[in-house]
Formats: sequence, structure tokens, C-alpha cells
Amino acid sequence: MKRFSLFIVQIYVFYWFKAPCAVSAPVNDLNLLKELSMYPDKAVSKAGITAFLRHQWYLSDLLVSFSFFDQNVSYQIKKKMVTALSYKNSEDYKNRIKIDTADLMDDRMEF
Repeated sequence: MKRFSLFIVQIYVFYWFKAPCAVSAPVNDLNLLKELSMYPDKAVSKAGITAFLRHQWYLSDLLVSFSFFDQNVSYQIKKKMVTALSYKNSEDYKNRIKIDTADLMDDRMEF
């Protein structure tokens, strides 16, 4: 119970209260995923990431495009996003975040 409570207070509550803002959802989700991957209790980290990945069904081009209107996303990132849109003819442009859960115990996990 202590481990669960620590996770809720240190990570989850912050993103729970930011969830209603649709414009910030893509950035918040990415930041949550990063924080989960760096969480010191690896068992809790793995459980959190596994649960998060079950809920990525809603991620779409439309939702991610909300980031263009998010004031917390830098101009440089938005510029990179526009450049990435040119790869639409690529075979894998619609790939979503894929994480091998075997890598969850590896501190070098990158996004």
C-alpha cells in the first residue's frame, strides 16, 4: 500500500488533474510515460507503463495535432512536427509508441 500511495502522490495526481485539457494531452501523456520509465520502483514502473499502453487506443493524428495549439510545446518542437508530417507517404508514419516491456528494467530506455 505504501508503494502504491507514493506512486499516486509523486506521479499520478499531477497528470490526473491535467487530463481534462485536451490540447495538452499528447505532451502530458509523453511526459507521464517518461516519468514512469524513470520511476525508481521498477515493479511499479512496469505496472504503470503496462497500464498506460493499454490506453493508447485513443491516440490518433487528430489528438496529436492538438499539440500545435499547446503553449507548453516549444516552437522548435512544433517545427519538427511539421517536418515529420512530410513523411506521411512513409510506410510506418502511423506507428504508435511501442515499448518492449522487457526493456522496462533497463535504465537506458529512450523515447
